[in-house]
Amino acid sequence: MMEEGAELINRPFLDLRAAADLLMKLYEVKAADIEEMKSFTDQNFHIKLDIPITVGCSGNERSDQFVLKLYNSKDSTDGNRVELAVNTMAYLSNKEFCCPQPVCNKHGKLVHLEKVSCDEGNTGNNGKHGLFLVVLLSFMPGQLLSSLDPMPKEVIVCIGRKLAQLHKILEASLVGSADKDCNLQRLVKDFEDYNREKPSTYCSGEWSLERVTGQRHLLDLVDDTRLRAAIAKVIDLYEEHVEPVRHLFKKGIIHGDINNDNVIISKQLESHQPSNKRFIVSGIIDFGEAAYSCLIFDLAVGLSELVLVNGTSAAGRFLQGYLSLNSIPDIEKKLLYYLVLVRYAQRIMLSLEAKPRDPLNDYIMQDVENCAGLLLQLLQMQKGEVETIWNI
Repeated sequence: MMEEGAELINRPFLDLRAAADLLMKLYEVKAADIEEMKSFTDQNFHIKLDIPITVGCSGNERSDQFVLKLYNSKDSTDGNRVELAVNTMAYLSNKEFCCPQPVCNKHGKLVHLEKVSCDEGNTGNNGKHGLFLVVLLSFMPGQLLSSLDPMPKEVIVCIGRKLAQLHKILEASLVGSADKDCNLQRLVKDFEDYNREKPSTYCSGEWSLERVTGQRHLLDLVDDTRLRAAIAKVIDLYEEHVEPVRHLFKKGIIHGDINNDNVIISKQLESHQPSNKRFIVSGIIDFGEAAYSCLIFDLAVGLSELVLVNGTSAAGRFLQGYLSLNSIPDIEKKLLYYLVLVRYAQRIMLSLEAKPRDPLNDYIMQDVENCAGLLLQLLQMQKGEVETIWNI
């Protein structure tokens, strides 16, 4: 039992033993090996089993590696949103899109809310407790995109193609097509219902680009006066150029957080040169920011992350890959510059907001300095100049 008045902690705090016990409690499987993975504000554990178990709805697939994910307390207060994200992964898996497959717990549910006291985690959280949503996902073998340095040009193109493939599966316009997919129809309706219930969030978390209009108060966290003024200008530009036409954008269910730590790559033999291997994008992970929103927002997030690591030339290759499978309306394409700036602004502000809650987590402030530098650089350049470099 948790003591009355115990402090609620946001980030899950289980140690390896407690995570293994939770796995047994909810899924009735024993971990042969368990390792904590890096995460922003959630907690993820890589699980290996001695005996493979069934994953997916077909019953034909089995796996012995999984990720036990505990959502932070803040996100766990909105179980409907997390369930939508998990259901999106389940739908994509059934469409043979490479992403984690959620596993039902012993209660037949994909998501479970677990009460955790300090006694079940590490002793550094005495007097604290948490309410965390728990899911078990199949583990995707391969390596993170962030491990590639430098990143091959063909991989960047492939990421664009993979995102276009995702959008073509989840685009809302497909709901009214001749060959209706009832499951997609139901999933989109669930997202739309959620939108109506919580219109202030647009069925999205704080990282969604449209939320920037309500994040001006976070400017106070930015000590550098030049950077603070630049971020304020970015918000102004969004409100002036993007928000008035946002209702015209193509909608669908988006991933919401395409970045170098959420893309899985693997090596594949080349058919014409069997001795050679090339990297391919084998999957997308972490749908925690999945939302019913504007497809162009997903594109802007992915573009901003690739430019951050690989330089401005990466944008053109990424867009080349995307456009090989999907189109971008001109009105949206011409706003990518502003949307990329918004992504950098949000990364700076939200990272500064999260850091005091978890000061020992270095992952939170990763690349913030680079985001600030790129934001200032792009603002100094003419919009048309940037678009020329990006091949827009």
